[in-house]
Amino acid sequence: VNALLAVPGIGVNNQDRFGKTALAYAAQAGRADVINALLNVPGINVNTMSNDDGWTALIYSAQAGHAGIVNALLAVPGIDIHNQDRFGKTALAYAAQAGRADVVNALLNVPGINVNNAAHSS
Repeated sequence: VNALLAVPGIGVNNQDRFGKTALAYAAQAGRADVINALLNVPGINVNTMSNDDGWTALIYSAQAGHAGIVNALLAVPGIDIHNQDRFGKTALAYAAQAGRADVVNALLNVPGINVNNAAHSS
């Protein structure tokens, strides 16, 4: 990963046909080493949403219960904790639904978290 990231002009925010970035895949897989390497690249976009479901790296990691990755993403200036997927659900909603108490607690400790924005009602 570090060798690839050292290539001049590497597109760290490039999306595949599903709209997923390397950051999203690493968050979903629980690869803290890759997350840390990617977060050190200038210009990384932590709020990119995938095409198929509208998930962000934060939503992927929250739903999977990767608390360390969630905390690393929360430390990034500009992270949008209120991003909603195509169903109107946020990282907090997915973490709560999956019973990820450590992730829920981490998200609840973010200043300005809107617990009423966790999922919209239809």
